[in-house]
Amino acid sequence: MSTGTLRTEDDREWTMLDGTIVFVLRGIWTVRATIDADEDDPLPVGPVTVVLAADNDGEPVELGGTILEVDATTFEGRATALIVGGKGLLAKALLTPRTYQQAPQEVPIASIVADAIEEVGELLDDDVAVATLFVPRWHRIGGVTGAQLLDRLADRYGFNWRMGDDGLVKLAVDEWLEADVEDAGLFLEGPEDAIDRTIAGSVARASIRPGTTIRGRRIEEAVYVLDEHGLRAVFRWGDGTGAGGLRGDLEAATRRAMPPRAYLGTHEVTIRRQHNTGELDVEADDANIGGLTSVPYYPGLVECRLAVSEGTRALLCFIGGDESKPAIVGFTRFEQNPAAIENDYAVARVNDTVSVGTLTFVATPDPQGGIGSITITYTPPTGPNQIAIVAPSTTTTINLTGVISTGSPKVFLRAGN
Repeated sequence: MSTGTLRTEDDREWTMLDGTIVFVLRGIWTVRATIDADEDDPLPVGPVTVVLAADNDGEPVELGGTILEVDATTFEGRATALIVGGKGLLAKALLTPRTYQQAPQEVPIASIVADAIEEVGELLDDDVAVATLFVPRWHRIGGVTGAQLLDRLADRYGFNWRMGDDGLVKLAVDEWLEADVEDAGLFLEGPEDAIDRTIAGSVARASIRPGTTIRGRRIEEAVYVLDEHGLRAVFRWGDGTGAGGLRGDLEAATRRAMPPRAYLGTHEVTIRRQHNTGELDVEADDANIGGLTSVPYYPGLVECRLAVSEGTRALLCFIGGDESKPAIVGFTRFEQNPAAIENDYAVARVNDTVSVGTLTFVATPDPQGGIGSITITYTPPTGPNQIAIVAPSTTTTINLTGVISTGSPKVFLRAGN
């Protein structure tokens, strides 16, 4: 008969009287166990290995995790414990803000994942399934857990993550291969439950995991129940998204469609630096947004470039709620900062001088004493072309061309204007 044991770092062991082990398609596996306890020798909180022995002397299943909670109150020599895969930090520790930008290569999704997992104190499996995924840039907000960040990345880029038996975070693009039911010794107890979407039976070994199929059904959750009768399993199947039921389907669809709220709002920031490209380094008032580098701005003026001084206050948003598309969309206070007008254009102001070219009159007297002639030459301000007219032989209209000669090459935007 299958049995369970908890083995702590100092090689002490506690027998599991019963327990429930839950593996999910995306997330962290958990164990809720009742143990044979001794008030004088309580089960310690901390690293633990859950050993699930198999029937018929099969290979045991070992799970590397952490005891998060122990019910210190024992009853009839029993106590309960909550164990999670890994170090128990992925869904607990909060991340700090961090920005990633192409320099010059695009940013690997694997790097974003690895940094987050390292920051919270967990470990990442070497077999990274997202090695071919890249983004030009990404801004990670603070105040979220590593698990929440992984959910966001997985929703956007089509992979799953879960805690492995060894306590390492694994990234997976599930291929939905047939589960090895023979190795598990699975004996199905009857037809599948189409309402609950479950397949149940007894097993000799807790080896079947989500991401595989049984009878063509995609297994999203595997629940093993250990008691005095042995090991029983309930496998919940679905469409492969890991949502779990109608409510879960709706929640998953909403999560995929809607980014975290922080990416949907507008944030006040302070300009720290402007690069030669015009892009801005900013620091947000919200500590969970933090600092961003090389953020483009949209001044709302055609062919206009702003020279923004340090300390200027501005508004930051993420276009379409996309972490990879931060932008400055307005300035809340903008004093004496010129917007340069490019391509040799200028801006006309009241009382600016206008050049209209020159008119030259040359009078030629008639040698016989009669009416002489006048030659009028017009030189426009835009070029050397001249127009010569001899009067009074004809009546001609001269169109004068004006060019603003004192227009400003810069626009100064002031607060309140």
